[in-house]
Amino acid sequence: MPATPQGVRGGVITGWGTALPPKVLTNHDLEGMFETDHDWIVERTGIHQRHVGGTTTDLSVEAGRKAIEMSGVDPAEIDTLILATTTPDRTVPASAPGVAALLGLKCGAFDVNAACSGFMYGLVTAHGLIAMGAKKILCIGTDSLARITDWTDRNTAILFADGSGAVVLEACDGPGQLLGWDLDADGNAERFLYSDVGGFIQMEGKEVFRRAVRIMVDSATSRWPPPVSPPTRSPWSCRTRPTSASSRPPASASGSPWTSAPSSSTAPATPRRPRSRSRSPTASTPAECNRATSSSSSDSARG
Repeated sequence: MPATPQGVRGGVITGWGTALPPKVLTNHDLEGMFETDHDWIVERTGIHQRHVGGTTTDLSVEAGRKAIEMSGVDPAEIDTLILATTTPDRTVPASAPGVAALLGLKCGAFDVNAACSGFMYGLVTAHGLIAMGAKKILCIGTDSLARITDWTDRNTAILFADGSGAVVLEACDGPGQLLGWDLDADGNAERFLYSDVGGFIQMEGKEVFRRAVRIMVDSATSRWPPPVSPPTRSPWSCRTRPTSASSRPPASASGSPWTSAPSSSTAPATPRRPRSRSRSPTASTPAECNRATSSSSSDSARG
């Protein structure tokens, strides 16, 4: 895929926010649901607990509001809302317009469904809109995967849960933080990770891991020629790969105990780590863009 051309107007991230539903499901909780144990999960994934509950809209609004507040941007000035999600609250309409309305935005809003790679697709799309004249974009990545997870399947139940993250991107005259991008898809691999409509996530974990490692290495070596001198700050690098339609086996019929999980606004409160609202010392502002031509982010989406 091409590197960002010289002379194209770029963007910088000026605010970010996150949201997690209050309900926590620990590894020890899972021990009572199927055959597994805490040490086995931690050894293979590093995960000790996950958050479940809430809706895609509620989580997106919370994360988006925090990102807007941190950036100091007037919501009325945002030109587009991009919501990356594979779990919209309804088939129609998209979840993004409802999120925009709740945030007080008056702009275009649309969903992007590219599964794990969704936020990267949204981020690249946002930079394309900035290159075409947009000035401020809110990009959100949210999934409420607990409701499409089979909670009797330890191959998937230990991994998937709910959460949201959002960033505000502002245009600048220089190249911004995106050095280049790498989007790809392999529809032939969808049988390794998929979920039918009305079904649950099906995954061949070993094959997904094997392909992810190989493709990450491929992206970082053979497919990444930086167009500018090495960055003075650490670049952000992400790479994921979505899948597209092809033949696949039937989904599991097992039920989920979280179909009525509490939302972020109604669930009983659970102590959470306090969040810092202070701006990171490496965060850029539009005014800094021309002084940080090498402080860029390499965002790839194929994994």
